[in-house]
Amino acid sequence: MTMGNDPDRLGRLMSGAGRKMPFLGFEDEVMKEIEARNAMSRLMKMEIRLSRIFFIAGLVIGGVVLSVPGLSFRFAEENGIPPWTALIMIALLLVLLLFSEKLARVTSLRNSNHQ
Repeated sequence: MTMGNDPDRLGRLMSGAGRKMPFLGFEDEVMKEIEARNAMSRLMKMEIRLSRIFFIAGLVIGGVVLSVPGLSFRFAEENGIPPWTALIMIALLLVLLLFSEKLARVTSLRNSNHQ
């Protein structure tokens, strides 16, 4: 007997060839996962960009502070500010720069979650 003579057998064979979804909403779950990966990729690109900006800002600030030795201390002494106070102010400026980078990262995370 050939398959051409038995259409029921061919129908049974073809019905077994179809792929069944593991559960309802499988396609939606896969699409959500793809969208989440794309969002993570965009977020990582933005974080890399931010890290480069803050790295360059840190280099510039460090270069200015180190290239002009005693400039901040001379300025502080001329205005009646003790050198240790000037040093603390520089340290606070650097800490604020670090926290602004963290704040930018948290803000970007919040914006990416709302999209």
